Amino acid sequence: MNPSTTRELPLSAAQLGFWYASLRSGGQRNETVAEYLDIRGRVDRELIGAALRRVVNEADAVRARIVECDGEPVQLIPDEVEPEIEFLDLSTADAPESAAEEWMRRARNEEMDVTGPVLSSFALIKLADDRYFWYQRVHHIALDGYGGAIFTARLGEVYTSLVNGEQPAQSEWEPLDTLVAEDAAYRGSDEFTADREFWLDRFHHRDEPVRMAAGAHKGPSWDFLREAATLSPETAAELNAAARRMKTSWSALAIALVVVYVHRVTGAENVTIGLTATGRKSAAARRSPGTAATIMPVRCEIRPETSLAEAVRLISREVRQGLRHQRFRHEDLLRELGRVGGGPLYGPLVNIASFGQTLSFADHEVTSHNLLNGPVEDLFVSIYDMGAERGLTLHVNANPAAYSEAEVALHRDRLVELLTQIATADPDLPVRDLELRGEAEQQAPPPGHDGAFKERRRSTIPELFAAAVAATPEASALTCGAETVSYRELDARSNRLANHLLAGGAGGAESVVALAFPRSVELVVAILGVLKSGAAYLPLDTAHPEERVYDVLDQARPTLVLRPEDLAESDRFPDTAPDVRVAPENTAYVIYTSGSTGRPKGVMIPHQNLVRLLDATEDWYGFGPGDVWTLFHSPAFDFSVWEIFGALLTGGRLVVVPFEVSRSPGDFLTLLERERVTVLNQTPSAFYRLMEADRERGGADLALRSVVFGGEALEPGVLEGWYERHADDAPVLVNMYGITEITVHASYAAFDRASAAGARGSVIGTAVPDLGLQVLDAALRPVPVGVAGELYVSGPGLARCYQGRPGLTAERFVACPFGAPGERMYRSGDLARWRPDGGLEYLGRTDDQVQLRGFRVELGEVEAVLVRHPAVVHAVVVVREDRLG
Repeated sequence: MNPSTTRELPLSAAQLGFWYASLRSGGQRNETVAEYLDIRGRVDRELIGAALRRVVNEADAVRARIVECDGEPVQLIPDEVEPEIEFLDLSTADAPESAAEEWMRRARNEEMDVTGPVLSSFALIKLADDRYFWYQRVHHIALDGYGGAIFTARLGEVYTSLVNGEQPAQSEWEPLDTLVAEDAAYRGSDEFTADREFWLDRFHHRDEPVRMAAGAHKGPSWDFLREAATLSPETAAELNAAARRMKTSWSALAIALVVVYVHRVTGAENVTIGLTATGRKSAAARRSPGTAATIMPVRCEIRPETSLAEAVRLISREVRQGLRHQRFRHEDLLRELGRVGGGPLYGPLVNIASFGQTLSFADHEVTSHNLLNGPVEDLFVSIYDMGAERGLTLHVNANPAAYSEAEVALHRDRLVELLTQIATADPDLPVRDLELRGEAEQQAPPPGHDGAFKERRRSTIPELFAAAVAATPEASALTCGAETVSYRELDARSNRLANHLLAGGAGGAESVVALAFPRSVELVVAILGVLKSGAAYLPLDTAHPEERVYDVLDQARPTLVLRPEDLAESDRFPDTAPDVRVAPENTAYVIYTSGSTGRPKGVMIPHQNLVRLLDATEDWYGFGPGDVWTLFHSPAFDFSVWEIFGALLTGGRLVVVPFEVSRSPGDFLTLLERERVTVLNQTPSAFYRLMEADRERGGADLALRSVVFGGEALEPGVLEGWYERHADDAPVLVNMYGITEITVHASYAAFDRASAAGARGSVIGTAVPDLGLQVLDAALRPVPVGVAGELYVSGPGLARCYQGRPGLTAERFVACPFGAPGERMYRSGDLARWRPDGGLEYLGRTDDQVQLRGFRVELGEVEAVLVRHPAVVHAVVVVREDRLG
């Protein structure tokens, strides 16, 4: 390049952002803007070439080349270049339009090096004698969307003049020097300081933005899924009229629509979207084709009862305020907040653009189509005004690492429904009453299981245990350290205790006996003995604080509190089963909830609830005499119910895990190996620690065939290391959502290596066959697929009530509008949403969250959480141990 015909410019802040991003990614970032024009008419190849040559040589940024000089990037701008145009004649192809679109999809994804000799590419594609596509792609460091639009408009203007035999008018564009100089002046000005203070004040809280996709931020993708739709000119006119009624613009109305949509889908009341902004405030900057655009985070609080008009007003105000400070770049704000590399400050990104101006292209009918606007982080919604005669075009682009094609299509259909709806909606309508479902979705039945399941048997726990004893009396039932107890011996010892309790007046249906035992053989003997006496057992966790234990006893008022030393007195009683009548509807156990959301509540569970759970899950697991289980969890956590009776009512062996072993992942792994455990039940956090111990050991020699997760949200992707080490002997890993009030488990999601790696969010799957699962809004209406709502459970797994608290029982166990008369459903307090594949995704608990100066902590099954945050030196959140193993 001849220095005498080249001038040198520094890079603007916008350009530097793209430069450094390219360096960080090793040149892999596809930061380009691509579009094509659909031209209905003949295009002269020579004249379009002449037009492009003239316009490129008017646009400094398009012919610039970026080089390093003394370690810093600069742009060299030659006085003149000769751009190349690729010509493709697809007019003889079987499907010319499809062939052209496929070629452009490949072309848009080709690497364009920011340090390469050219930052643009152009092609003329012939489909027929009277139809052509004009394709252009420019690196974002040269042109942004606004710069690309004025570049295309100028190209059409020059081409039209040449076709008409006229001399094109002189360009009114400013040189790139103007844009670079304005940027440099701004960054040293008081305006820059004021803008910085504005954005730091708006985002000092440092909350993670609400994203539409489940799970953690996936990072940008340079490929994307796209679903498009067109709205009629009539709908566009109605939207304009609605905007005027609400004293705003159609673009502000469209932005508000997306915010409302995010609120409705996620349930979040604090929503931040990203809005593309030109970054140009002066007339001179608007006449300069280059890159200055940024993404402006728009943060708004919106509630279900907020009216449509109020939502539009609030969001319009936020947009207006932000636009006054739009020149402060998003990457600068991320740097100020220490978030570089940690994801953007917004969830979905919104682009509102107008292609309503008539593109002059030799009087041919021309339609502009966007192909690429750069990488997609989450969801990217673009709404284009195509003019009074063509209406609106909607594009929904999505990161394929975070969304499926079905999910993107759902978002598109719902946004079309909302756009159509708000065009004629009452401005006073609460946003919660806007219909989200698209036309096809409205015609489909609401998601949810109908709870239809034929019960296989009506029985009690003592009856099923007696059958297991009769089947294999000499088989090992229980192991604790060096002690092993057969089914015959366990039956005899528990019979003696039952007779002892009855003799002392502590047994009988609907009486309650409290058990103050650590995990041990004696604990299992006590549980069976209490049940055989006809009473219900109330487990007390001996590790709990005294005040909690006394509170539980004060509420429950048990007839007796049984301790390990009390069992010795049972030896003088008969070892035959007592003659006690217990009905399947009688209470089997009372477990008190954690109390993390208020005073602990005693949940009363009948025998039949557990019996039907084992029956309903039999086809999934096929538990039997060959299985070895662990009693890992506290008896005051209902996971222990599944562990104890899953083993002892199916003829399996139960291995008691001492407290100290449960706290040492390495020792527990050794126990699993030694005892050849086949069925393991774990909270995800406990299993993650076990995975680490397994990794350190290089993969333990295990006999596991099923691992059942519960008690916490599971991130299936974390399981990859386990599958890698146990590729040939990996057990089935199953996530089962459940809470005490619905008898341990309500859903089932089994994973293999592929499905775990591909799962997004905490997938909890489908309902236990005899239960109904419904995700409802505040008015108890089923929410559409993908929309957050509260999870309700119906069916025979529901607890009888909360012990001694009828008011709370009535509040949480409510009438089921989807079942038979008198049927109840349990209001879980958990957020969930249906996935397009028919499964459920757990989103968190509505009332188990702590807010520490904007830092959200989910209360999981952990003893303590140490929180580090710039605004909080340290904080400890203590979680009670009744939910721990």
